[in-house]
Amino acid sequence: MKQLLQWFCLLMLAALLTSCGALEGTPTESPQAMGPGGRIEGMTLEDGELLLPHRQLWDYCEYMSDSLQPAVSTAECDVPQFSALTIQFGWFAKASHLDPNWEDMTWELSIDGNQVDLESFKLQETSSTAHGEDNRSRFWVINLLDPVPGRHTLRLVQVFKAAVDDGFDLYAAGTHQHSVEFTILPGADYPGITADAVAGQHAFSSKKAALDFLLYLPDGYGTDPNAEWPLVLYLHGAPVRGTTLELLRQEPFPRELDRKSQPFIAVSPLGDGGFEFWAADEMMDSVFILLDEIRELYSVDPKRMYLTGNDMGGNGVWAMGMRHPDYFAALAPIAGYGAYPFTVPQSICDLKDVPVLAYHGARDDIVPVAVEQEMVDALNACGGTAQLTVSDDMKNDVPLKVYAGPELYSWLLAQARP
Repeated sequence: MKQLLQWFCLLMLAALLTSCGALEGTPTESPQAMGPGGRIEGMTLEDGELLLPHRQLWDYCEYMSDSLQPAVSTAECDVPQFSALTIQFGWFAKASHLDPNWEDMTWELSIDGNQVDLESFKLQETSSTAHGEDNRSRFWVINLLDPVPGRHTLRLVQVFKAAVDDGFDLYAAGTHQHSVEFTILPGADYPGITADAVAGQHAFSSKKAALDFLLYLPDGYGTDPNAEWPLVLYLHGAPVRGTTLELLRQEPFPRELDRKSQPFIAVSPLGDGGFEFWAADEMMDSVFILLDEIRELYSVDPKRMYLTGNDMGGNGVWAMGMRHPDYFAALAPIAGYGAYPFTVPQSICDLKDVPVLAYHGARDDIVPVAVEQEMVDALNACGGTAQLTVSDDMKNDVPLKVYAGPELYSWLLAQARP
């Protein structure tokens, strides 16, 4: 009985100390809001770059309601497992209305119950003109790196402290709350490459190169054991980096291979990385390990290997060509550039003996056409034979036109190394 009384007293004392903690001890603190570098169950937050986008959560989930009155909205969605997922949100208004109303808005974001410190992330802005009026956007771009498979919850709250006029509509004061239950699906497991692949375009993974890739074999491949086939290496652009081969299939070049038969082997690797991307040493090393593997397994004509790619892949074409000027029979950068920030690399003259056919949209507002024109002019000043075809009515959508037409393929297949 005495022991029971002692345990009872100890429990009562512990309860009393806990209840008095606010007076004599350290108060219990709420979890600190997370900034860049904050971690949620193995996932990491980082400031995103508008010019270097990842796939957005809103590509798969519905964004918050655009109701003019305070509202609560919910959404559910499944998201493939990517190396990063972008959460972008903010305000769009007529240029003259954004600043006067911005101070009357507050935003809150939480992920899996973890509050995000929005003040530690940079606000980004864009301007545009529509119907003769100037408009502005102000928003956050937050990347969630290494999303963990499973179910997650995002909560986005926007509070109008007073009625807000964006120049198009008048929003009543109050709270707009949006909750998203999103499920990250486990990544696909692609088979290893073998010499038994069949005609058409199929998904594979290379352990040697640590790359997933699409391999296209033409109709008739293998019917003549002595035949050697041209090979086209394609480097994709920034929007699909770190995603899936299913999304890579939607890029202009792989998409055309699914539609039309072509008389060459094609390899389209799936890469990931920052602004250096394909130009980074580790990416280049992986790509050439993959090419060596393909050449060991398939009948490739070593004198007729070509390199093409669009936007960030166009940068990769220039960079890989300059790093390995004796490897490819021709280069075809589309909406490309030599280096970022936009400059002409000193090694440009290493390509003077390599045929180059570049394409660009005159209205490209991401990589100005002058950037690729400077690359072509600098190469030709060294004695090169570079050409630039400019589409006057197109922006950075010019790859859609180029890869859908016959001109590029006819030109590539006419080139061969001595």
